[in-house]
Amino acid sequence: MASNSDLPVPPRLCVISDVRIYREGLVLALDRVQEFEILAIDDCGSAAIAAAAELRPAVVIVDIGAQGGVEIVRLVRQQVPDTRIVAFGVNDSEAEILACAEAGAAGFVCRDASAAELAAIVRRAVRDEIVCSPKIAGSLFRRIASLAGRAPATIDGLTLRERQVLALMRDGLANKQIGAKLHIAEATVKNHVHNVLEKLNVKRRAQAVRIDTVGSYPHVR
Repeated sequence: MASNSDLPVPPRLCVISDVRIYREGLVLALDRVQEFEILAIDDCGSAAIAAAAELRPAVVIVDIGAQGGVEIVRLVRQQVPDTRIVAFGVNDSEAEILACAEAGAAGFVCRDASAAELAAIVRRAVRDEIVCSPKIAGSLFRRIASLAGRAPATIDGLTLRERQVLALMRDGLANKQIGAKLHIAEATVKNHVHNVLEKLNVKRRAQAVRIDTVGSYPHVR
């Protein structure tokens, strides 16, 4: 008869959501499967990221509907690169799933998925397999092809003014604040922001400020 020490260790999971009923519901659903060990149930924020980094579970389930859900995926991926992340409550849209994938998610559970589907996707994530619809798979392959054919983005192609705007974006300033800082109209700032995103081949401000740039930004007094 096998001893307890000979039994396989169940995969450890961590659930991150800022809605208590979602957290408890996920735990109850996964407990019924009896294949996983739930290590931590945390709301969103630095405490949840710290818990994932300390506990190092096999899979972290992140509620994408929570505030900053995609950013939490990115931060968990940075802190615990060996952990697989499953994005829960994802809209069945190309844009949101691509955003989750780029942030580091290895699995996606849509809003209308069942508990059985959630458990199946967690199992696949443990095996380092990604699960998505054929439509989303096509979008991911197109995205990979696009990135493969794109030169690394730097600030070299930006004008002096665009570099100043990007520097203030990195400081977290809104368009109106940037305009006041540079003594230009808010509409002009919007045009500069549009040009910065276009030249850096990104769609969002957060992506622009995360780009590993070459050289220093011009100082703005």
